[in-house]
Amino acid sequence: MRENIGFIGLGLLGMPVAANLLQAGYALTVYNRTPEKAAPLVAQGALQAGRPADAVTTGGIVVTLVWDDEALEDVVKSEDFLERLGIGGIHPHAHWKKH
Repeated sequence: MRENIGFIGLGLLGMPVAANLLQAGYALTVYNRTPEKAAPLVAQGALQAGRPADAVTTGGIVVTLVWDDEALEDVVKSEDFLERLGIGGIHPHAHWKKH
């Protein structure tokens, strides 16, 4: 069984990281505010989430790689993101805006 990873943020840094995970054999569910950015990954077998919480598997792993604190808060506070992640869920995150 392949580990499914949710991946949120397909910008200049997120896209190559997500592509490497997909090429390494992980099943990916991806989300980006601009949905069209997911097209290359979907063409390679990733699933596209319609909202951040749809990239989350309960008790699973979801990675966010977004621009700044505000973008990260928007994801984490959206809909049922944290409820879906649940107990045992893993959420590594980063933002890369220089302050």
